[in-house]
This record gives sequence, structure tokens and C-alpha cells, in this order.
Amino acid sequence: MVRYLLSLAVFCSAITCTYAQSLDDLAYFLYPNLESNDISFVEGIQTPEEFLGYRTGEWHITHDQLVSYMRYLASASDLVSLTETGSTYENRPLLLLTVASQANMGRMDEIKAEHAKLVDPEASRSLNLNDMPVVVYLGYSVHGNEASGGNAVPMLMYALAACMEPNFRAMLENMVVLVDPCLNPDGFQRFSTWTNMHKSLSAPNPDPQDREHSEVWPGGRTNHYWFDLNRDWMPAQHPESQARLKQFHDWYPNVVIDAHEMGTNGTYFFQPGIESRNNPLTPENNYVLTRKISQYHGQSMDNIGSLYYTREGYDDYYLGKGATYPDLNGGVAILFEQGSARGHAQDSENGVLTFPFAIRNQLTTSIGTLKAARDLRVDLLEHQRAFYTTAIQEAKSDELKAYRFGSEKDPRRAEALVNMLLRHQIEVYRTQDEKEGTFLVPLEQRQYRYIKGLFEKRTQFQDSLFYDVSTWNMLMAFNLNYDELRGRSFNKGMLGALVTDFLESKGSMNGGQSDYAYVFETHGYYAHRALYRLLKAGLRVDVSRAPFSDGENDYDYGTALVGVANQSLTSDQIYAYMQEIADEDGMNVYAQNTGYTQGVQLGSPSMAMLRKPEVAIITGQGVSPYEVGEVWHLLDQRMNMPISLLPNERFGRFDLSRYNVMVMVNGSYSFSKSQKEKLQQWVRSGGVLIGTKSAVRWLSSNDFTNVSFTTASKDDPEGRRPYEMARQYSGAQVIGGTIFEATLDRTHPLGFGFEDESIHLFRNHTTFMKLANNPYANPVVYTADPLASGYISDRNLEALGNTASVQVSSLGRGRVISLVDNPNFRAFWYGTNKLFLNSIFYGHFVSGATTE
Repeated sequence: MVRYLLSLAVFCSAITCTYAQSLDDLAYFLYPNLESNDISFVEGIQTPEEFLGYRTGEWHITHDQLVSYMRYLASASDLVSLTETGSTYENRPLLLLTVASQANMGRMDEIKAEHAKLVDPEASRSLNLNDMPVVVYLGYSVHGNEASGGNAVPMLMYALAACMEPNFRAMLENMVVLVDPCLNPDGFQRFSTWTNMHKSLSAPNPDPQDREHSEVWPGGRTNHYWFDLNRDWMPAQHPESQARLKQFHDWYPNVVIDAHEMGTNGTYFFQPGIESRNNPLTPENNYVLTRKISQYHGQSMDNIGSLYYTREGYDDYYLGKGATYPDLNGGVAILFEQGSARGHAQDSENGVLTFPFAIRNQLTTSIGTLKAARDLRVDLLEHQRAFYTTAIQEAKSDELKAYRFGSEKDPRRAEALVNMLLRHQIEVYRTQDEKEGTFLVPLEQRQYRYIKGLFEKRTQFQDSLFYDVSTWNMLMAFNLNYDELRGRSFNKGMLGALVTDFLESKGSMNGGQSDYAYVFETHGYYAHRALYRLLKAGLRVDVSRAPFSDGENDYDYGTALVGVANQSLTSDQIYAYMQEIADEDGMNVYAQNTGYTQGVQLGSPSMAMLRKPEVAIITGQGVSPYEVGEVWHLLDQRMNMPISLLPNERFGRFDLSRYNVMVMVNGSYSFSKSQKEKLQQWVRSGGVLIGTKSAVRWLSSNDFTNVSFTTASKDDPEGRRPYEMARQYSGAQVIGGTIFEATLDRTHPLGFGFEDESIHLFRNHTTFMKLANNPYANPVVYTADPLASGYISDRNLEALGNTASVQVSSLGRGRVISLVDNPNFRAFWYGTNKLFLNSIFYGHFVSGATTE
């Protein structure tokens, strides 16, 4: 059965669309995107309005409502199937809908298997592309408060399931459409709750100052731990991204859209972006196809009278966002940016921007994408086949043949990188000698370009402006020892076993049960999790401030000691905990039967007793939710440590005696005089206060430290400059995200557990910290010529050399640790997490004589 509707010749073309208008939802949202007036719909399938009880855009759909409607359509239509691909931190389902013709739905496994051959250079040669469906992936609202995308999905999915207009239905004969209705369910739910609870019911209030348009901190953009999931396609540290990548590599879609929102005064952007900022690893044909697809978007927007632009503001450089990742995986990714109502309606420079209007634009370009994929189907399939064929050819001619990397003393850190690579379908091998923690990645494989993107060092750029970071070398981010194997320094005989499963090696229990003591080095990534596990159990734990040896094994600075005598647990219970940290945390534990060790003895004053960290972090308005979230995620998810999130606006009411470690990340802090004095007194009483990035300046200017700073030299004026170049000149002095080399004092408590004195740091700011007067107070210092990878202007590079990255100061009996860089960036900077964790665990016993 079908139901027939008359096409309305008139539809809203202005930027406004009031809820009082009488136009039917289908006429407003869908009809302008259909290519004939022969419009009908399958009888019995409910429209979004019929199912939800309100018109599209009248309310912000909540994630549970969105899921319910998607499940309904999958049950009501034989053209739609639904897969639950995973769940978020808050246990919301992650969905992927597959849409195809009835005939193709019956052979979906066959279509997927055939499509997979496109990424296999050997198997793809014999494929007949003329008979192969194109695969299109439509993804929405990776930023939860950019909600017009997710709210367009019900109407889009209704059309795909029920619309019988001949041209629209015919598209599905040679197309598989994958729809991810909401890439960030937790943030999406948070924002929908906010905007719906503040909606004026008589009519939406467009006043930009109305509370509806100003979310409370941290807002709905991010996931549960306040991460930007659109930067996580490459690191893949979160369940949302991990589930998405699995589906992506199951299908390798030919076209991917990534629907976003921008500022309220913006119109609508779709790619191509600024071409001088394209990633050089992306083949030129990708941009040729992007330009062709953009013509369909432009025509679609012309049809409804919506303004738009391309080739400005956005770029295709960073490989870890949704609008670029597919480009380095044989597809064509398209970014959409719709001006945001950030609620239901808001005044803008272009008039009142309503939510239905924003939704219609997202729907229109989504359908425009399907039309483009239909018409460019063979071109897109051929592009994908050629992408992987030429990748192998380029790998063969590349002088660089393989990367070898690892960490003998911290295999878990190397394994974390291996697990990341496996998520990107990169082949990783153990070395022929099966040395623990050492791996090889040959370049001659289909993911050649993405491997280059992950591991390359680049310091020369066509453009000095970047929408995101300018570099992301993963070997440096994990601070692993690595070799670039060139020419004859590599041969395939060096390859050991192919890694096929995610890795998580166990440690070892050596020497059996002891009634005297146990020791373990703290090089391992999860050493602090092991320490906290023991401290939480009530055990007394010391760390050594000097090396020692038991005659068979040498033990480094920071080695942990657990004596058996005078503990609150029995010998058997302590032994069970030692086995637990070996199995769960990867520690190599050694039983000791005497304290008479070489070097310092186990009862030496060089052994410093740890205290159980009780950690709080200051949050709230003005503080970076990203960087708070990075700390929260590190402690909660990886170290199994609680952390209290303290809103700064209520700081004066808190009992600080509950904590012995306080963290202040990048942000602005508006503390009253009494609040500052309260915090200072807490430090003087023995607290450890850790500041990162701009918090370092705040601590200095508010008499917590005497850290001093330097600035880059002023740019010499070159006479008059064109007005249009002002942003270019100022932007060139921004450090948007660059990797630098520094030296580390491994004898300092903050350097305990590191293997090498050389360390790579990530920096995305221009705060340059001078060296302290006390020669022992700066355990991490930039080298004289520190640039390792990425962009920095000459004058900023000159200013950065030989400055401090870390300074330890005293205030009474307490310590203030200034980490001018972010050691926890986006949860993938594994190599410097230890600096932060050492500050938490060891900061309290840093000698006052070595502080500033």
C-alpha cells in the first residue's frame, strides 16, 4: 500500500520558518529535494511527527526518542536494518542503520564482501565496477550541541524507508546507505535536555542572551569525559570512536559526510576547504571528486534559497577528524557546517535562525550527497580501487621501508600504540627475535598512506595556519624508542609473527612468596595504578630515590618497595596483591629475602614513603573542560583512581582537608582574596598543587610561585600590509599543536620511571617559562633547538629554546608543580602521562632544597 500526497509549490525559502505556519513537515523538509512531483509514501510507516508527537524542529529530539524511532523504522521497513555497534560510557546504544533496495538487502553480506575487495590491490583488479553499489556513510552530531544533524535523521530515515518518488527510490538500486544517527549520544542527550528545559512554550525566544542559548559548563559538545570525539578518529581512545572505526573498516565507504554546526551568524559551509591546507598525503583526485560533489550541494541549497560558502575557514589537514580520516582511507569525506540556533530560534545577522531551517539545510545537503554518489558512483569506486593500488606502488618506491619501535621496560605503552594501529587495519609484526615490547610496521601494505601520516616528521608547510594541530607523530606521542628502516636496513626476514589481536601483556612474579619484602620498577605505564591499588589496600609503600641491586637484578630510580613486616595485611594477603599487580598492571615483581642490597639498602633513608593520593581538580566556568576531562579520564579509566571535580564558583565552601593533591588546568580563575588565601594555606600545610598551561601564569601572578616568563621578539614591521592578510600574519605566530624535544632529569622524583633523558612534549600555546634560579628546580627543560615535528614561527622557536617545561616550587610545607605544557593531551599522549602521575604520587617528597 502507498499513500499519495500533492506536492506543494510553495515552501519556506527564507532563513526563518515559524511553528505557526501551516506547511506540512514533508512539504517543507522533503519535497524540495525530490526530483519529480510523483510523490507517494509507503502506507503504514509513521512519519516522525506521527511517531514522536511533535513536528520536526519543534523540540530537540532526545537520544532515547531518536533510538526508538530508528528501531521502529528498522522493524517497519524491509529496506532498513539496524545494528547496535556498542555503547557509550553512559551506556547509551551506538547505532548504525543500513539502507538499500529490497533485493540488495537480501544479499548484503555478498555486497559487503565484494566491496571489501576494492581495498585489496590484488583482488580489486578483476572487479566490474559497473555492477557494484556505491557505499555512502552519513554521520551526524559528533558534537552533541550541534544538534541539527541528529535532528535531521528522523526525516532522512523516513524518506529512505518510505518515500516512493521514482528517482529517490531508484537511488537505492545501486547504493548502500549507512546512517549513524548520533555519533555522540551522551553529549546529544545533555544538550537536548538543556535546550528543551529552557524553551519558551508560547514561542521560541530568539534573544541571544536568553538562558536557552548559553549552556552551563561543560556544555553538550563533548562526550561523558568531556572529550571532543571529532578529534578521536585517529587516537580512537573512546568507545564511541572504537565502535565507529570497526564499522568504517567493515565497509570502507566511498563517501562520508560529517554534519556539524558553527556560529549563529554563519550561513552554511560544505567542502572543499582551503586547498593550501590540504594534507599532502591525500591524492589530488580526492579533491577533484570533492569539488564535483560540492556542485550537488550548491544546487540543492540553491533550490531552497539557502546561502552557503566553500573554500574558506576549514581545512583537510589533521587526519584524526571525521572530515579527513576517510580521505586517507580511500573515500571522500565532506564536512557540513550549519549556522547554529543553539536552541530553537536565535537572532542572527541573517535574520532569525530557526531550528527547523537548520535541520532542513542538513537534510538537503545529505540528500544532495546521495544524488552525487548516484551520479558519480563509478568514479568513486574507481578512486577507491586506485587509492590502494597506488599506495602499494608508492610504498615500493619509498626509500623508507619500515618503522621499528618499542619499549623494553614498558611493553604496555608500546602495546597501546599497537592496539591503536590495529583499529586502523594496519599490519603490525613482532620482531623475528620475539623481543618483548618491540614491533615492526612495514610500509608496503595497503594502509601505507595512513602509516606515513601517523609516523612522519614534518616541519615544512605550504600554509602557516591550521584549523587543528600541525603534527601528531605517534611514536613521539608515546615516547617510544624507534628506528626508521631505510633501503637495505630492512628485509622481510626481520618480520616475526603478525599481531592479530589486541595486546595486554602481563608482568611476572619472581622468587615466589616472601616474608621479607617485594620490589618492582615503575617504568610500566600502569605503575601508578599498581601503587594506588596497594595504597588503597592499606599497605605501606616506599619508592627508592637511588638505584640499588640485589645481586641478580639492578633496580632504577623510583623502584617501589613493599615490606611484609608491620603491615596491616598478612603475608598471604600481600602476596596475593603482588600477583594481582603483576597480572593486572603488568608489573614485574621480585621477592626479596634480605634488605642487604648493593647500593642503598632497603631500609635506607633514600626510601621515601608514599601517601595515598586524594586528588581534586578545580572545574567550572572559565576552565577548559577538555583538559579537566583528560585528567578525569586518565585517573578514572586508566588508573582506577577517584578524583573529585570541584566547581570553582563554590570553592570557598569546600573542606580542602579531604585532599592532598589539587590540580588546576588551563583556564581563567576568578578567585576572591579569601579563596586564594584558603588555597595557599592548604599548600602551606603540605598539599601538592599542580598547575598546567595558563594556570602556571595564574599561580605565579597570585604569589603561589615566583615562576617568571619570557616572550618572543616582536615581529619587525615590513611597512604597510594588505588588510586581508592580517589574520594570516597573526595566525602564523600561533602554536596550534607542535612537538618539541626536551631533556629530563631521571634522578628527580618527577623523572622516576622514565627510560631515557630525551622526551617529546606537545605544546599548543606561547607561554615560555624561564629557568629557575635554583639549578635543581627544573626537571624538564627544552633543548636549544627543540623543534621535532610541526609548525612554529622562527621567533617563537628562538624564544622556546632552553626554557623550562616543568618547575617545582615550595610554599610552606607544600609543593607547587608548574607543568607549562599539557601532559595528558587528548588521551593519546601516553609518553608524558607519567610526568603528571609522578607529580601526584611523588610531589610531596621532593626535597625543599631543590625547589624554587
